[in-house]
Amino acid sequence: GGYNDCSDASLNVFGNGLSTITGTISAPAITVTNANINLTNLELTNGIRGLTIDMNNFAAEINLESVVTSFNAQGIRIDNNAASPGLSVNANNIKSHNNSAGSSGNGGGLSCSSTSSASTTIVVTGNSGFYDNVANVGGGIYLENCDMSMSRGQLNTNTEGIKNNSSTFLGGGV
Repeated sequence: GGYNDCSDASLNVFGNGLSTITGTISAPAITVTNANINLTNLELTNGIRGLTIDMNNFAAEINLESVVTSFNAQGIRIDNNAASPGLSVNANNIKSHNNSAGSSGNGGGLSCSSTSSASTTIVVTGNSGFYDNVANVGGGIYLENCDMSMSRGQLNTNTEGIKNNSSTFLGGGV
């Protein structure tokens, strides 16, 4: 991402911002299934999910750099259906905001479910933030059998950290 159009991408000429990929009411902007991938400089918006990561007995590494998910039903959804292979998600300078999973969904900003404890690890660093999201459980972040760490030095803006999320049942933030 980060290109103004496909012509610039073919010439490797970067633009001034994020490339936008729009989902639909029934489809995410991007779906990753059983693959290693690096996603950079993207805005994923207006889908059932911004980003869906679906692993089924596949060890993978997903790297997100400067990715924004906004105005989706869920910002990022991770499903790891694996008995032992590990899934590692490394996210730097990501934002997940204004996503609404509604009164029956979990994790407006980020939802992670794994069938095996400790087989999914999420590391969030940099100027990352989960804010202004809504869900039934875990307005900002919902974790089920997933390990997550989030680190950042000083919070400089209202868009860093876990802020202003709400839920209809449990865990407004996490």
